[in-house]
Amino acid sequence: MIESKDEKPVPPDVWYWIDYLENEMDPGLERDLELLLECSQEDRDIFENFRLVKEWLVGSDPIGDWPLESRLRSVRREVMSAIDKLPVPGYESSFNKVAASGFEEKPLSL
Repeated sequence: MIESKDEKPVPPDVWYWIDYLENEMDPGLERDLELLLECSQEDRDIFENFRLVKEWLVGSDPIGDWPLESRLRSVRREVMSAIDKLPVPGYESSFNKVAASGFEEKPLSL
């Protein structure tokens, strides 16, 4: 722990509780943390604080339940429509027109 004259001691690194909370824990350490939860009130308090912060953040996310996929479909349609309307250099009015360069050019269709 690092101590200064004016501040409380800095707690040891407790970020492993976030990994545990997010189910991203190394399986070898998971059992050790479960043992800490069983035996240490301080670790239970730390874990519970992280759990409550996560719950609060997820609950306060203004976009959390927003129907994003349906809005993305309409945006994709608009973008693809705009791309289809872009002029293609060397392209005239018929499909498979061979440009002066000798390359076959076709309209964009994605």
